[in-house]
Amino acid sequence: MYHIFHTPSSSEKDNWTDEDQKSFESRAAVVSSFLQGRSTHTVADIVNLWIGHPYGTKEKDSEEMFSLASTRHYTTVRAVRPALTSFAVQVVQKQLRNQMREAVKPASGLHTFQPLLWGLLYDVASPGSHVERKNRPVETVTSTVISKLAFSHSENARLGPLQEGLFNFATNASHEKFQYDSHVGNTPSYPTVLKAMLGLSEKSAVVCRELGLDPGFWYFLSLDNVQNYIRRRTHRLGRENWMNLGMAGTMWVRTFKANFDAFDYEAKQKLIAACKLGEITTGKLLRLIDFDHEKRVFSYQWLWVLGQYDEKYSAHLKTRANELLRTTGQRQKLPDEPTLCLPLPTTSGSETRLEELLTLLLDFWKSSGQTADHFLKRMLPVQGDGLTFELLLKMMHHRQFHQSPFDSLKIMEPVLAPWHTMWTNDAHIVEKHIVDYASLDPSTLGNSASKIKRKLIKEQGKYNYHDTTDLMYLVADMRMLDCWRLLLTKVACEHSIDTSDCDDVFAVIEKLVDASKMPTTQEFENYATVLHEMYTTEKAIHCAAHGQEDFRIPCIPADSTVDACFNTASQPSPITGNNVLAQSKDLMRETIRSRELVWSIAEGDVGRAWEQLKTIMFSMSGSSHKKYAYYLLVFVIDLHFQSTPENREAVLSMLVASLTGMPGTHRPVDLLQEWLQRTLEAIVQHKGQEFGASFIRNHVARNLRELCVLKEEHLSAVGLAKQSKRRTKISADAEC
Repeated sequence: MYHIFHTPSSSEKDNWTDEDQKSFESRAAVVSSFLQGRSTHTVADIVNLWIGHPYGTKEKDSEEMFSLASTRHYTTVRAVRPALTSFAVQVVQKQLRNQMREAVKPASGLHTFQPLLWGLLYDVASPGSHVERKNRPVETVTSTVISKLAFSHSENARLGPLQEGLFNFATNASHEKFQYDSHVGNTPSYPTVLKAMLGLSEKSAVVCRELGLDPGFWYFLSLDNVQNYIRRRTHRLGRENWMNLGMAGTMWVRTFKANFDAFDYEAKQKLIAACKLGEITTGKLLRLIDFDHEKRVFSYQWLWVLGQYDEKYSAHLKTRANELLRTTGQRQKLPDEPTLCLPLPTTSGSETRLEELLTLLLDFWKSSGQTADHFLKRMLPVQGDGLTFELLLKMMHHRQFHQSPFDSLKIMEPVLAPWHTMWTNDAHIVEKHIVDYASLDPSTLGNSASKIKRKLIKEQGKYNYHDTTDLMYLVADMRMLDCWRLLLTKVACEHSIDTSDCDDVFAVIEKLVDASKMPTTQEFENYATVLHEMYTTEKAIHCAAHGQEDFRIPCIPADSTVDACFNTASQPSPITGNNVLAQSKDLMRETIRSRELVWSIAEGDVGRAWEQLKTIMFSMSGSSHKKYAYYLLVFVIDLHFQSTPENREAVLSMLVASLTGMPGTHRPVDLLQEWLQRTLEAIVQHKGQEFGASFIRNHVARNLRELCVLKEEHLSAVGLAKQSKRRTKISADAEC
């Protein structure tokens, strides 16, 4: 057998006779045909016979079975089964080593596929079935193991383990966790992770300075205070509990449609000097509001509500409403492109002390490349919440007599953050309409909340934003659906359809569908406009409060008949007002405005959002949040009376940002700032250091975006992404 497959050397051929040559050529033809698979029986058939032959079963439990090359080379194994299994193992071993060597090369970038290793690990990890598992998914387990094997093979293949190490840092893993993971090859060592973070921070610092000094880019800063309470485990002199105060800032860079004249310093100063504040009256401010636009978007929301809750027959209305909002309702839509987010080094200090706030601001400007000796002479927008906005204005007033535009802060353009304004407005709506949970007045929010067993709780003097908006929107939606019920009942009466047994709008729609009298989409749009005019305009609220109600849609008692629909309702006494109806209308109007503000920001339509903010300024004036009325007044005057149209559009575009550039992912910049600070405060609390400490500034602060995104992406990569909190199917029957 050996001589059949043995290939003779050149020295052996020299001693051959002609018969030996002919014999070799004949044998070579047979061997070639056999080894190339052209014979009747193939190599696989022979190997299968060998491995299963009864004469070889004696060695099936031999220690030489499946021997590795480091244990015993297969050529030294004599028995058939141990020899074949050892041969297979050692060939696979060599191939796996070659594939891993190629995969960890710098040019490969860990993107080289290792099919043999993947297949073996996948087969070992899977239970034998091919059903997709939610827990311990085989693909995730296999790829994780390969990543660890690559890191063990070469310390340069640490991209995956480094990501794991950064994830541990972002989630405040203990030092013992880092020690264990480093020892078993899950992550690099803790010092290596810190070195990587320092390198990333240094690169980010260079990018910040370059972009800050490049006139071809817009950028603005968002500021917010950060704080936590440091508790000492052991109290002694110099180690007492204390409030850790600081300031966090982020540089946001716009890379699209850069109008370089938008932040012209000279033009801005001329408009400020020419503006006569005493001539800005309430009438002028009211004329800034586009009431025709308000009528359109509010009507579209009436249409949206019916389509949102009636999925069976009116779902198309929701799609139509969204389409109208994005077309005829559009004002200033930002492109769906990502905004560059560059967190800046944090600082210690209190923003309420103007001298400390100035130091903090100058430090942030220095990080973005702006210093008193070298700065771009153009307006530098700085965004902050209400208190920060007020303090920035005070600081500008205190330093107005300095000569340099930089030292006098005349190059700074304060911008009021939108999300804190929205939150304050929602709190104002709740405080105005909640009244009392035991109230018998059906128009109050407290009465509706008690019926569905909801209660809003204040935390640190503030209502929870999500609980507040969820309750407001739900109650307003139910009242809007009831208004739809009245209108569609009138439509049914006009077609002589009996709706006396209909308890809600869905039953009325069923009747209209059964009678083939369902209104068209255009008719629904007209009805939505009518409902807005009757229930959610200032005039409608005023008329209800003074007994001048619009009777285009009569109030129909539950036991009414079809004939009763056509009876003319008597006009109320001119001195009688329906305060219950007026307050209910006011709640619907303010809630619609609140939701329109949320929608417009998510779409990136800052023009739509600005229209609502201008109106909120007036409603805040009569609330307990009068400071926000002042903040909005200053902001409105600045954008409409002290800015060019280009400057106004540019500043409005800085109210929102999108980290991904996907449609519908725009967020208020101050909300994104809060998102970054949540991770920052957790790390600072865990480390027990000041916000201005070198470690926090140089290792943590500039990497906040990467750490925040990493926490989400690391989980989503293994199938643990956050599920949408949006209900896939509306089920609010018990809440109606």
